[in-house]
Amino acid sequence: MSALRKICMLLSLISCQASAQFKTDSTEHYLLNFSVPDMPAFKALGADPSNLLRPSDIQKFALSLSPFYSNSPGVIPRNFAVEFSPGKLTSKNWTLEDYGKRKFWYNSSFSIGAIVDSGNVSSKLAIGYRFSIVRKKDDLLLNAAKRRAVFVAQQQAQLALREFKNNWIIIVHKEVPPAERAQYGVEHDKEFWDFAENKAEAYLKENPDTALQASYDAFKKGYDTDKKKYYAAVDDLIEKFKSEHWNATRLDGAIAWVGQSRDSLIKNTGFASFNTWLTWALGIGKSSQLLLGGSFSLPRSEFKDSTFINATVNVRYYLGTSGFRGFAETQFKYQNYDNLERSLLFNFGTEFRVAKSIWIVAEAGIDNYLKEKDPFSAFIASINLRYGFNQVMK
Repeated sequence: MSALRKICMLLSLISCQASAQFKTDSTEHYLLNFSVPDMPAFKALGADPSNLLRPSDIQKFALSLSPFYSNSPGVIPRNFAVEFSPGKLTSKNWTLEDYGKRKFWYNSSFSIGAIVDSGNVSSKLAIGYRFSIVRKKDDLLLNAAKRRAVFVAQQQAQLALREFKNNWIIIVHKEVPPAERAQYGVEHDKEFWDFAENKAEAYLKENPDTALQASYDAFKKGYDTDKKKYYAAVDDLIEKFKSEHWNATRLDGAIAWVGQSRDSLIKNTGFASFNTWLTWALGIGKSSQLLLGGSFSLPRSEFKDSTFINATVNVRYYLGTSGFRGFAETQFKYQNYDNLERSLLFNFGTEFRVAKSIWIVAEAGIDNYLKEKDPFSAFIASINLRYGFNQVMK
C-alpha cells in the first residue's frame, strides 16, 4: 500500500471519528472572507473603470455599492449589485465529504445588479453567474494536511465523549453484537447526539447504571470546554490559512446578461448585451499575486449587426497582505462601435478591509483613447464599498 493511500485512510478514520464529536466535519466551520467580493452583474453594468473580474472566495451573500466617489465629490451610490451562493446558503449541514462531491456548486454564485441614469437609457439590469476553481492545496476544505492537525488535537481531547458513546451502544443498545458496534456508532450518530443532549438524564433516572452515569457525567463536565478548544483551534487554522493563501492560484469565470429600459419599468426591459469573463490568478510568494484576465461582450445593435464586439485584456499585479494590498493594472480595450476603437487604461488602487466583512476599493488612473483622429486621455477615479457575508448560520 502506498504512503499516500495510508495517509488518506488515516484521514478518513480521523474524519469519521471527528464527525461523532460536535459534528466537526462540517463546512460551516471553515468559511473564508479574505478576498474582495466581485460580481459579474456589477462588471457588466460598466460601473468600474476596469473590466477585470477579480477572483475571490465565493460568499454566501455579498453587496457592492458604487460609486461613493467618481471623478467628483462624494455622491449617493446609484449603482448596486448583490451576489448570493445557493450552494453555500444550503450547505449548513454539509460534511467535508459532501463538499468533495459538490464543490463546484459550493463555489458558484449568482448576482443581480442595477444602474440608473446610464447615458441615453434610464436604467440597466444585469444578471450574472460566476464559478471559482482553486487548486487542492489552496482549498481549505480539501487541504487534508492542515485539517489533520485540528482533527487529531480534537480527537485526543474527546476521550470522555468517546467513552460515553461506547457505553451508550453497549448498555442502551445491548442487542448490538460486539463486532457491529463500531459501524452502529457511525450509522446512528444523530441518534446518539439526540440521546446525549435531550434524553440521557431521563433515561438514567429510569434505568440507573453506574458505568453509563459516570461516563455521562465526565462527558458533560468536559463537553463545553473541549468544544471551545476545538473551535479556537479551527479559528487559528483559518487565520493562518488566510495569511498564507490570500493570493492563491485560482481560475474564475463568469457570464452575465444585461437588459436596458428607457422608463425604468422591468416589463419594458430589452436585451442590451451578453458578457463573459475569464481570469487566472497566479500566487507569487507570500505577498504578491498576478492576475491575467479577459472579457468578451456582444452588445445589442439597433441595426441587427452581429459583428459588434467589445473585448478587453487585463494584467493586474497585487502586493500586500490578506487585509490590505495595493495594485497596478493595465487594460487594453477593443470596441468596434460608438466611435471607439481602442483604449489603453493605466490604473492604480488599493483594497483594504475596514471591518470583518466590509471592504473599500479605491482606484485612479488614466484611460487613453487611441483614436486615429483626435486621440485623447481621461482621468478616472472611483471608490466602491463591498460587503460580503460569509459566516456561520446560527
